[in-house]
Amino acid sequence: MESARLGFGMWILTWGLLGGACSGPGKGGQDSAPGVSAQGNGQGAAQGGAGGVNPFGAAPQTVNCGDRCAEDSVGVGTSTGFQVNADSSNGLLLSPEGALALVLKPPRERMQFLYVANAKEGTVSKINTQTGREEGRYLAALEKPGSRNRASAPIREKVQPSRTAVDFNGDVWVANRGYDPLDAVDTKAYQGTVTKIAHDNCPDLNGNGKVETSRDVSGDGKIDPADPLEFLGDSDECILFTVNVGRFGGLPRALALDGGGVDVRKSNAWVGNYNEMKFYKLDGDDGHVLTEVPVGIRPYGAAIDSNGMLWATENKAATGNAWFDFGILVSVNTLTGKAGNAVSLGWTCTGSYGIAIDQKSRVWVGGGWGFNGACRYDPSDGSIFPVILSDPGRGRGVAADASGNVWLALDPEGKPGSLVSFKADTGAERRVYRFAQDGVTTIGVGIDFDGKVWGVNQGSDTTCRVTPGSGEVRCFPTGKGPYTYSDFTGFALQNITAPMGRYRKIFQGCPGGETHWTQLGYDAQIPDGTQIEVYVKAGGDLATLQNARRVGPFSSSPVDLSSNPNIQGEILWVEVVLSTQKQGVTPVLKSLSVQRTCRAET
Repeated sequence: MESARLGFGMWILTWGLLGGACSGPGKGGQDSAPGVSAQGNGQGAAQGGAGGVNPFGAAPQTVNCGDRCAEDSVGVGTSTGFQVNADSSNGLLLSPEGALALVLKPPRERMQFLYVANAKEGTVSKINTQTGREEGRYLAALEKPGSRNRASAPIREKVQPSRTAVDFNGDVWVANRGYDPLDAVDTKAYQGTVTKIAHDNCPDLNGNGKVETSRDVSGDGKIDPADPLEFLGDSDECILFTVNVGRFGGLPRALALDGGGVDVRKSNAWVGNYNEMKFYKLDGDDGHVLTEVPVGIRPYGAAIDSNGMLWATENKAATGNAWFDFGILVSVNTLTGKAGNAVSLGWTCTGSYGIAIDQKSRVWVGGGWGFNGACRYDPSDGSIFPVILSDPGRGRGVAADASGNVWLALDPEGKPGSLVSFKADTGAERRVYRFAQDGVTTIGVGIDFDGKVWGVNQGSDTTCRVTPGSGEVRCFPTGKGPYTYSDFTGFALQNITAPMGRYRKIFQGCPGGETHWTQLGYDAQIPDGTQIEVYVKAGGDLATLQNARRVGPFSSSPVDLSSNPNIQGEILWVEVVLSTQKQGVTPVLKSLSVQRTCRAET
């Protein structure tokens, strides 16, 4: 976590890099917060004061509390300043004045689960990255008819899940290819589908007061698919929906999540159908198709950079022979839905397979069956840089960490695989982490939020965790036939695609009496391309608060809390989510307040 306060020099350097500087009153009598344009979007209390008033000294915008209620405030201009620590926030820093802003570099919101698609059994494993234990297993596609199942998926072994991607809430999207695995050339194709599975906050569909979902009841660190207490199939209430994607036989393969558009809470999914040479943009709430974008190549993998540009690879180019094809890329602007021209990676990169974006928005692809290594494409100047490796194996999945390294999964086809790391700038400082018999046919790689690196092993039904500093390798069981190349931890979304941060605060109500929460207010600057949203929940004590329903989002101030029946209790939990879709620009939260009355005063 970032330190609670930056030194003044470091603050100026940080905001200078964002294109801003500390200033006095701006044009038109508006003040500018450091690094933030005074031209906000008019949302809520988005703007600073006028006529030379320091915006960082402004109180939250709320209706006058009066003498019959109490108000608690935190932030600039109040008696209690914001605190930035691991308990109260993620991805935020304090300005010298004490306002909250995004840290436009890692870490972001921390997740501790990865999701592996088990292709041979049509399921998805949820694995705790800190313990390696499998804590849940879910159908990759719902099977029984119902309101959640708006798809026509084939029988389970032909669902064929492959790519998974984790959003800001820890929810996972699964792309299911839909074909007969015994057919090597994909001629026996079925309907491709996509499923979304909730990490938590799952709905209580049958109204019995609890959520039925997969869990490790026996405590042995793996899910038994034959035990109905551990694997619930269609009855699992955390499976939100399954939808068809594209035409019959479209073969969904590529999958990436965007920053969520206006709704930063839920990323939209971009699904590339291989046989249709097309991407589908699916709505983050219910999976309906928002946009269709023809791309002119057969998308195999996808990743989205910090400018909102989706990049996709094709495993086989026009000749249909991966041994002699050039590597190939295509881009899609996720804001406009426009596809760019295909980019050939030339003779030095005669293949393209997995894909990732590094911290400098450069595109990396694994060489696949074309060559043993990886290739870097820099959109800013069109340059191509190959990294050729001498270790055995095909370069398949690829990932970029927060320390300037690229990681490549090497697959020696039926033998123990390995992960290789090297510097993204130079290809130097190569390190090889070899697996044993519990790490066979390594095809995918991902970074977790503790900086550890995971390899997905198709041939041994495992995933292996590498600790870069010590070189320790530990392997853990998955389902059958794990097959995953994409952002299966959510690390790339939060550290490469779309920065966001959260601030949390618990407010105490009336001691020994009934509390009536009436209003919430905040003062903020929200430049175009950024957003602030607020969520609340209430409970009688910390135990009930944990399971209380979260209410929101609220995107303007003040917020009326009095009319919502779900906001009841002596403790009020408030979460403020700051996000940006514009590189180098951050919203600023200056202060936050809540108002309440006690029963005796009403």
